[in-house]
Amino acid sequence: MWALYSVYVFPEQVISLNPIKAAVLAILKIQNEAISEYQLMQLLEADGVELPDARASELGLFRRHFMVMNALYQIQRDVFDDGYHLLIGALEIRLKPRSVEACGQALLNEGELKLQAYYLDWDNLSQTSEQELADMLAQFWTRYYSLDKKQAALDTLGLAGDVSAAEIRDCYRRLAAQHHPDRGGDPLAFIDIRQAYEVLNQCPG
Repeated sequence: MWALYSVYVFPEQVISLNPIKAAVLAILKIQNEAISEYQLMQLLEADGVELPDARASELGLFRRHFMVMNALYQIQRDVFDDGYHLLIGALEIRLKPRSVEACGQALLNEGELKLQAYYLDWDNLSQTSEQELADMLAQFWTRYYSLDKKQAALDTLGLAGDVSAAEIRDCYRRLAAQHHPDRGGDPLAFIDIRQAYEVLNQCPG
């Protein structure tokens, strides 16, 4: 999904000179279609731009990604006043003329603002250690699997994603009564329903 920005808040103290910024901008200017971050990295290396070695370690991969994202967010700030949007997504990156509609209020939510600020803070590149990166990845996968389990639990109860705790409880009680073994129901289905209810109780909203 595109991250569209119509109002920019870029504290100058978090901006540092990125050595690949000019090369990234040169590539974006000649692209007629959106490209992915991976494609951008390939084009940079084809132009002789040296990026951190992603094969050496997870930290090398992180630094490679961070440098590209930092350059993109800096360019996004620079081109806005010239009448352009730099649309940034993991799979879609594109420089395009800014529409009149994009001159209104900011379209960033709180999460997007935090992401923006993170990649514009050069200290997050220079000061992230192997252990800190391992911790970040562990937190990511914990959240990922939690969301995966939550969706499976919702599917088991036949619920959509945006439901209240009361709706979950009412649905559980109805299905539990329907499938309870004492009422001739399927014991395995009853267990699945109970497990789904417990997962949804433990997952954040």
